[in-house]
Amino acid sequence: MAGALGIRLGGPISYEGVVSEKPFIGEGEREIELADGAMADRITGAAGGIGMIFCVMLSILIHRILII
Repeated sequence: MAGALGIRLGGPISYEGVVSEKPFIGEGEREIELADGAMADRITGAAGGIGMIFCVMLSILIHRILII
């Protein structure tokens, strides 16, 4: 998702005052904006819709193979 949005997530994080080095995800350099959340929601919805269409088409194909 970070790559699709052009942002970078992760990196160093502090747990109760102790810094833990975590890897970065994505290569973007810009700051995360509120609109990124809406865009992530649209990307997730589109991916789910494409997955659902694929599953329905596969189900129809399997049904036709087994019936014919």
